[in-house]
Amino acid sequence: MKVFLDKVFENSNKKKIKYYDKSSKIIQTDFIKLNKNYKLILQFLHNNFNEDTNVAIISENNFNLIQLIIPCIIFFRKTVIIPSDETKFIRDDIIKKLSVGLVLFSSKKDYENFNSTFIKKKILLDNILKRNSKIKIPINFKKKSIYNNSIIYCSSGTTGKSKIIELNYKIITTQIKQIKDRLRIDKQNTLFTPMPLTHISGFFFVFLNSFLFNKNLILTNFFNILIFKKLLLNKNLTFIYLNPSMVNLISKSSLHFNSKSKKKLTLICGSAPLSKYVLGNFLKKLDCNFIHLMGMTETCNTAFTVPYSLSKKLKKEIYFKYSSPSIGVPLNGVNVKIFKKGYVKKEGVEGELLLSGNNIIQKYFYPKTKSLFH
Repeated sequence: MKVFLDKVFENSNKKKIKYYDKSSKIIQTDFIKLNKNYKLILQFLHNNFNEDTNVAIISENNFNLIQLIIPCIIFFRKTVIIPSDETKFIRDDIIKKLSVGLVLFSSKKDYENFNSTFIKKKILLDNILKRNSKIKIPINFKKKSIYNNSIIYCSSGTTGKSKIIELNYKIITTQIKQIKDRLRIDKQNTLFTPMPLTHISGFFFVFLNSFLFNKNLILTNFFNILIFKKLLLNKNLTFIYLNPSMVNLISKSSLHFNSKSKKKLTLICGSAPLSKYVLGNFLKKLDCNFIHLMGMTETCNTAFTVPYSLSKKLKKEIYFKYSSPSIGVPLNGVNVKIFKKGYVKKEGVEGELLLSGNNIIQKYFYPKTKSLFH
């Protein structure tokens, strides 16, 4: 926790953040400038609200989300994240169930259009950042425990039906550190993700990795082949986080790709497994290291990784012999088993995946389920 608070209050760094919007306009900042906004927002929250208030963030892009999420995680016990596209699925009864007392908006359009009879206070991000008050964060704030503060995330996924999960900060940061160590990500690396906000696990992995461990960051909310080809010209780009549909799009392209990176590029693929056909075609297009970060759903945390530092022979067995990758190596606090009329003990046998442990979500916050997770 001290690492996290130090990044906000003391040890800011000049690592860059680039954000590409849909018009290909580039917004550029760094973590020092971002930290000024964090402190300004924190002071505003401290002066006007109680930490037991449940806050909701409604954001139309992941650049604006990163301006709001850090101060909210620090100040409030529960922070609800609602992507703009998901507001059509969020009914009044869900807002009531989440006990949201304050909503922070990153765009004026959402601020004006989103209404609920259960919301007591609405605030636009720009109105906070325009304040010119002198920043005086209380000393005891730096020692504040945020270990059990949690993020409640709303997503319809691919179903069109609201799903709401809750993850605490302890689980998120524990997993990020483990994955960083497994991938051997260092301060010289630049990370890129086009992850939309529906893939919150990918967004948090890339953003918090950059924030906590001093790395450059490139973000966009959309993805196309030309952006991907352009990014490969970046000599410092070493890690790209994509979801399976993006990998499939590249594998079907008629173009061939070459990375100009000083180090060999590593593709990180999150969410669903890739078929041997898609992965095989992708690796023909671009020579790179490859690792899976696997969880239960696009809304959920990572449960295990398939390491890229394998022998060529073992890689071939894992990725091409079977229709989907092996379950790889579970993270600490996660137990992974394969079940098929009893627990599977032999390699190469397909079955149902069973996850358990302290570092996975225990249930959906909404809708209620009886025995979805163990």
